[in-house]
Amino acid sequence: ICNAYPTRDDDGNILQAVVTFTDITQRKQAELALQHSGVMLERTESLARLASFEWEVDANIVTWSPEMFRLFGRDPALGIPNLEGQAQLYTPASTQTLFNAVGKALSDGSPYTLELMTVQPDGEQRPCIAKGFPQRDASARVVRIAGLVQDITERKQAEAAIMASEARWKFAIEGAGDG
Repeated sequence: ICNAYPTRDDDGNILQAVVTFTDITQRKQAELALQHSGVMLERTESLARLASFEWEVDANIVTWSPEMFRLFGRDPALGIPNLEGQAQLYTPASTQTLFNAVGKALSDGSPYTLELMTVQPDGEQRPCIAKGFPQRDASARVVRIAGLVQDITERKQAEAAIMASEARWKFAIEGAGDG
């Protein structure tokens, strides 16, 4: 960065200029590295179908990673719902489970891991794992909950297929023993 600072006389004429140069190479390299890390994190979250969030409790500000919008099928233009708005993203039973866990996290700092059922905009329900990690301030009061939500639909489908296959296998074995 180049800056010039002119010195003027009483009539406003430039007498001299002091020119300074600042090497910002390291700052630019750090900015590029941070940007690259953000892109890599977003790509990793997308591949893992794993989204992240933070809730600043006092300000009631929720921050979502881009993957969170995809996970809930929510248009980013709609913004991020606050904690109360989360009720529209889950089934009623899952909403109650989540709110109970968040209440406990706020009161005693307990982290949580929950299996919940999301409700997509088209009404489809999809299973997910939600984890919350309370963070305390110097006075031990919970001021933030950071966490992850992972779509486990494919895992649940694979588990169901394995169970069905095992049931067929067991039926075939038991049926063969009867003859």
